[in-house]
Amino acid sequence: DRFGLYTKRSGKRCEPQVVVNGFIDRDFDLRSVNTVDVLGFEFHTVATTPLRYRPSGDERGGSQCGTVIVWMK
Repeated sequence: DRFGLYTKRSGKRCEPQVVVNGFIDRDFDLRSVNTVDVLGFEFHTVATTPLRYRPSGDERGGSQCGTVIVWMK
């Protein structure tokens, strides 16, 4: 797995979308983060993903697996 965090959707493993400091990062490896550098961590379901991280015209959210938002120093 890409960063050690996943959800389940229809019984299958599903990786959430990752946003770092306001930008979608498809290559982010959460395991490489030093916790002293983290200012905040959010997890959003598909329904609660902020509008700015939802693809245009997609009412369901930024990812079918939810969205992780990490705020770093």
